[in-house]
Parts: sequence; structure tokens; C-alpha cells
Amino acid sequence: MMPSPPQAFTLEQLPKLLKSLDPPPQALIIDEEVQRIYGSQLAALLHNPELPMWAVAAGEQLKTLPSYAAYAERITTAANLHRRGPLVVVGGGTVMDFGGFLAATLLRGIPWIAIPTTYLAMIDAAIGGKVGLNTPAGKNLVGAFHNPEKIWIFKEFLASYHRASQLKNQLKDELGELIKYALLHPPIAEKLQAGYEPEDLIMDCALFKHRIIQKDPRENHPSALRTHLNLGHTWAHSIETLYGLPHGRAVYHGLLWEGLMQEGERESEQTRLTLQLGRILELPCFLTPTTLARYTHLPWDVDAFLATALKDKKRTPEADFALLRYLAPHRIETFSLSYQQARSGLLSLESKLEQLKG
Repeated sequence: MMPSPPQAFTLEQLPKLLKSLDPPPQALIIDEEVQRIYGSQLAALLHNPELPMWAVAAGEQLKTLPSYAAYAERITTAANLHRRGPLVVVGGGTVMDFGGFLAATLLRGIPWIAIPTTYLAMIDAAIGGKVGLNTPAGKNLVGAFHNPEKIWIFKEFLASYHRASQLKNQLKDELGELIKYALLHPPIAEKLQAGYEPEDLIMDCALFKHRIIQKDPRENHPSALRTHLNLGHTWAHSIETLYGLPHGRAVYHGLLWEGLMQEGERESEQTRLTLQLGRILELPCFLTPTTLARYTHLPWDVDAFLATALKDKKRTPEADFALLRYLAPHRIETFSLSYQQARSGLLSLESKLEQLKG
């Protein structure tokens, strides 16, 4: 199925949107916190006696094989599934990945509708049909390409970032992906530099990614268009897996770290623009390997870091590490590193990052 473009609505339009579906939804997966906070606005979904519902706890612990097995058993036991009615998935990135993978595998694939509720899910996780689970070896090593039938974006969900004190820093932890889009698509960078707020750029990011997905839905385009969306992600996934940093913040560090490892340059164009946009967005100060270890209370181990990166799903047979580098707008290329080159580059990062903090 070719991906449908994301569309923005208000929550008061949700009942009409649901009534427009033919056939109607046949199951609902929802983040339990979203259900608690937005229960009244989601009444059309939550109070439908004909729609079986499963509330899930968001987080990487959801994206495991045991969790998948448990919910697949519950859903196939309780719901009389067929292959035409969609599964509705409401939540952030981990819920999108998990619910989308359920849809990809139940009955060998049923339609699904993505309703992302976090900033990161709205601009990235809900778009493109990459769904999957983690294993102890790494992130998203079990997965599929299964595009949602529809992507409905409701910005009202972002209100929880402002009214819940425990979430006050969550948005900043997600903005690494926005910086990645700004590197890939100059109009987004220009709007950030002109003072646009991140919430004003949701549809810019979502529609840009959608256009890439249309041209390269399964990462096999001759120009490797979709792989450009992995900019900064090789090291980011190791940071995320080993040290538990939120995905967007890990991507911010991945963009910086990989930028500094490009042919030994002190400050590549990728690093320069990442730093500039990070300052505009007032992101927390970036972490060096040493400060990352101090921040997370886990020792820095360059070989464990590289071993995790070697299991990354983007690895190619031609190189130990195939990283992307930003040269200029619309100019992304791959640079390959051997294990020893990558190890040497990571060991030199501490002093380079300290100089940037200067």
C-alpha cells in the first residue's frame, strides 16, 4: 500500500472522521496515559462498545517479543478480526511501532490508522510504515514495512507537555529529529532561524518525510533517498540502547558526534548547523562520552558502544559502519569506517566536543 499523506485535524472532528471509515475500526491500541488525560476528548473511541480496546504502557519495554506475543494472543482471542477493518493506534513513538507491528502481522496484515500523540511521533514515528520490536541485541531488529492507511494529527495532544510538570523537558528531548529535518530540508531550517516554534513545523516535517517515503518506500531507491532520514542515527541508536537517552536527544548527539568524525574535521558543516539550531531551540548542553557516562551513571565503554552499533539494522555488508554526512542542502552522502577507524574517531571525540563547548 502506498502511504497516505498525514493530515491535521482538531479533536472535535474525531467523531466525524471515525464515522467516515468504511469498514469501521475493529480494535484500538492506546497509550494508557493518553487515555487518562484525554478521555473526554476521545469519547468517540473509548466509549464505543463495538470497539475492543487495549490500553498499553508506553516505553521501550512495550516493544518486546513477550509483550507482542501477549497482546497478539489477547486480540486474536477477544476480537473477531478480518482483513479489511483498521486497527486504530493512539500514542507516541513506541506505541506506533508496537501497534503498527501488530497490524503488520495479525492475519498477515490488516490496515491501521496512526494517531500520534507526541511531537516525535507526529513528525517521524507515525510516518513511513517502519514498525517493529526490539531484542536484547538492539532496537527495531524485528520489524516490517507496513504503512498506516491514514495518519491523523491532532496538535491538542501537545497540551500535556505544558500542563504536566513532569513533562516540561520532554519536548526538548524530542527536538533532535526536528534538527535532522532542518538539515535535510532547507525551508525547515529557514523557518527555525526566522523564529518559528517547533509546533508550527509539525506538518512541514511530516509532509517532507511523506514525500521521501512516496519516492522510496522500502529504502531501495537508486539514490538511497529514504536512508537520508537516518542521518545521525547510527551512533544515536547506540546512545539510546546503552544509555537510555530519549530518542530525539540521542539523535542530537548522533548528529554532532558523526559530524565531528568526518575525515578528522574539527567542525563539519553538519556539526556547525546542528549546534546553531540546537542553540536556537535552547536544547540542553550536549554530552561528551565522559559526561554521558557521568549523566547516566554507566561507564563509557567504546568497544561496547561499537558492538551495539555493529548490530544496527542499517549496517551494510560493504563496511563495518556506513554513516551519513551532510555536505549542504540536498547533498547527503555515505562515508564508511572500519572498526578501527570508528574506534579511533570515538576516542578523539572527547577533546573535539570539549573544544566546541569552549
